[in-house]
Amino acid sequence: MTTEQITGGAVPTLEAVAARAGVSRATVSRVVNGSPKVTAEVVAVVERAIADLNYVPNRAARSLASRRTQVIALVVPESTAKVFADPFFASIVQGVALSLADTEYTLNMVIASETTPDKTRRYLMGGNVDGALVVSHHSGDHSYAQLGTTLPLVFGGRPVSETEHLSYYVDVDNVAGAEVAAQHLIDRGRRHIALITGPQDMPAGLDRFSGWKRAMDAAGLDTTMVAYGDFSPASGLEAMRRLLADGRPIDALFAANDQMAAGAYSA
Repeated sequence: MTTEQITGGAVPTLEAVAARAGVSRATVSRVVNGSPKVTAEVVAVVERAIADLNYVPNRAARSLASRRTQVIALVVPESTAKVFADPFFASIVQGVALSLADTEYTLNMVIASETTPDKTRRYLMGGNVDGALVVSHHSGDHSYAQLGTTLPLVFGGRPVSETEHLSYYVDVDNVAGAEVAAQHLIDRGRRHIALITGPQDMPAGLDRFSGWKRAMDAAGLDTTMVAYGDFSPASGLEAMRRLLADGRPIDALFAANDQMAAGAYSA
């Protein structure tokens, strides 16, 4: 019997798979949903029928049965223009996508700054995703940490808010990294080291400033040559212009990310 004879040329159904495999609809459903109550022999027969018919399980139906969407949200509280201009976000998306590649999960990206906080919250809490990753988080953003009480939530970067410190997060030691970078300049004999740091409502901006200042204080050097940017090339350019306009001698510059460093070179 051909696929067309079973399905009438329509999209293969669960019933068609059951007929092909010679089992009940319920058995096919158990196999599709990974139930341990089906023998290996029956699983093999059903999987062969699925392959023969090119059957694709209905995600909505599976979600109803398992209460899982198999979708992970990547929430970015930044503008669309910044997300698509900054290579940092491309690397994040690539990393998450590669991690999900060998799973049944798919990735949904939510550019949260382009929507109202309530809209983002409704989407995340509306049964649309199984969990969320939040990157480039600002202290002024609405509290994602509260969502973590009912939705698995992980921050990319240490959350700023004290109430969010109990949240799960993944981060690098930005303080130590910035201190090492500043110390490298000091060890090379630089004494007038300016800083272009990031927003002070973001952990990376705060921590990289702290690390630079720690090294400078330990060396007894001036820590007042500081300009602030938003991690974009344009902000690095403007920050460097402000530092140069100040008129004080600068023999080295520490920029808190590559994008601002590139902008500073253009000043």
